[in-house]
Amino acid sequence: MSAPLAKQRGFPLPLLASILFFAGLWLLDFPKPTYDDLFQAGAAFNLASGGDYSNPLIARQEFPSHYFYVYPPLNSFVFAGWLKIFGISAWSVTAYPIINCILICGATIWILRRHQASQWLEWLVPLGVLYGILYLGLRPEPLAVALAMVGYVLTDTDDARGIHQFTGLLLIFLGCSAAPRVTLFTAALAGAAGYRAWFRAKTSQEKSRAALLWIAALLASGIIFLILIRFQLAEFLHAFRFHAAGRISQGKWKVIWEYLHAYLGYLQWPLLLLPAAMVFWMIKKPKDGLSLPAFFVAAMVPIAFCTGGIGSATAWWAALVMLLLAGSLLKSLPKAKATALQVCIFLILAAVNRKNFAQCWGLVSGNISKDGGEQLALAKSLPSKAEHPVLVDGWTARYTYDYRLPPGTIDAEWCERFPGAGPGSYVVPGDPNPQLRKGDIFVVGYYMRHSLEIYTQLPASTPTQWKAFGMSQFTFERNPRRVYVIPAEDCKEVRPEAAMALPGN
Repeated sequence: MSAPLAKQRGFPLPLLASILFFAGLWLLDFPKPTYDDLFQAGAAFNLASGGDYSNPLIARQEFPSHYFYVYPPLNSFVFAGWLKIFGISAWSVTAYPIINCILICGATIWILRRHQASQWLEWLVPLGVLYGILYLGLRPEPLAVALAMVGYVLTDTDDARGIHQFTGLLLIFLGCSAAPRVTLFTAALAGAAGYRAWFRAKTSQEKSRAALLWIAALLASGIIFLILIRFQLAEFLHAFRFHAAGRISQGKWKVIWEYLHAYLGYLQWPLLLLPAAMVFWMIKKPKDGLSLPAFFVAAMVPIAFCTGGIGSATAWWAALVMLLLAGSLLKSLPKAKATALQVCIFLILAAVNRKNFAQCWGLVSGNISKDGGEQLALAKSLPSKAEHPVLVDGWTARYTYDYRLPPGTIDAEWCERFPGAGPGSYVVPGDPNPQLRKGDIFVVGYYMRHSLEIYTQLPASTPTQWKAFGMSQFTFERNPRRVYVIPAEDCKEVRPEAAMALPGN
């Protein structure tokens, strides 16, 4: 039986360091904007502003339901509640994923500490969270993982009353329901918690009680899900399947290849290979409080690859398996080998975060500017009209409007009929709407401007880039906050030959 947390090592300094670490990143404007911020967060903005569970920013996608049923609802409602309390602003919006990252760090450190893992591993947890979670920004995965990790901590207790078990399992199942790409992995934590509770039970009555708590938590999470979608299950499933069918790539081997080569890259492979090697090394060894959940999570990896459920947050689960298995393995290794393994884990996590560190240096040194550009005042003065809407992206939504978007604003990245996206990037067969609409005004940052230059006949601009330490692999935009006002007429026509293949084809 593990000693109580408070009596093991006192206050967990790695947790304090994690809080300071992510607070510092927040002050440096992490997480950075991404192309699908408004797609993912628009419903929360609408709810926080007094609207319903819909995302008017992506109205041109023409989904089959008025409600934002293309994704599970939990994150939108929790995010909206956060914004109701703290207001809609860049500070509050970016603080939301930061808080989730801190919760994930705290839960992971608690698990390592409770089961007496090496304290050095606790200091490495923030690096795993930084790479595996923070880049996801306003997507639902950070909340889903935070709920599951905190929930697992609550189940990992000797409390005989069962309240911790039920609450923890409920949080895990809520995490399962919050983001489809982490459902398998969070379900693995629920399985590990149930397995542990079942085999800890000494009598048939205790086993029945453990099973009932597990089932009750599952049913409670299902009821919460139904309440949030107003019991419109058929409508939700129709919209959800419609979206999923248009976005999931076909072919298992293609998914695996794209994830390893395009999504990760060779310097990230050790993050998958080392945990895999540790799984095979320890598969026949007795399981403890650290290796048990690690094996449950690792068992989901091949299923996730085969079902297309990889990508968002998958790297975090690899890091978690690596840290938990190392915590178990280090207890039996000689000092020299234990030190070597911990150094190896540190080097892997440092390598995968190299671009984050380089970007931080660019911000601190001033090589990455905060300048909004010459068109900032013009952009802020433009009204968005039904016949001539303003089209913004994740960068201008944050840096130009502070997320207080004018009524009628449309997301520039998703301003075409589904499964299309930005103008020209995909050609949707049978779409009667023009890819470029007269009167539209793009108010966008460097990312969307570059996209328009590729897929339309907008004249190309000279990039303003900074190379950290003079290395081309550490190339960043010097002016990520600069806004560009581009009438649709300036784009002239789309370039059909430049369009990408539709997802799923």
